Amino acid sequence: MRAECLIILSLLAGGVVQAESVRFSGTLIQASAKPGPVDPKLAGIQKKLRNFPYKSFSFVGSGGGSVKIPGKTSFGVGGGSTIDVHASGIKGSQVKASLQWKHGGKIAINTTIGINKGSGTILGGPKAGGGVLILYLTVK
Repeated sequence: MRAECLIILSLLAGGVVQAESVRFSGTLIQASAKPGPVDPKLAGIQKKLRNFPYKSFSFVGSGGGSVKIPGKTSFGVGGGSTIDVHASGIKGSQVKASLQWKHGGKIAINTTIGINKGSGTILGGPKAGGGVLILYLTVK
């Protein structure tokens, strides 16, 4: 029994059981029904944005934060929006997280998501500037 305890303690001390760190990044986008171009800063996600019923898309801001899972991080993305993320676990390459998007100090979105590492998801948000705000969220 003593030998088994020593083995377990040495495995724990050796870092076998570690919390994994991930980085969440968010890009805030202003979508409008008025015809116009897609901001060149959004070229990498232009095809995804065209799934929304809007005619123009402008970059507002971006930000990100790292977190050890399980854990929390908060970051601003510009335009008066902040993102609070509670990453609760990883299954395969998918990170499970509760997300709260605050805009102008008020909760705009409160949801739970699963997002694959290396990919992104788009969340439609509050009305603003004659259109709507959109959040493109990635995790690495």
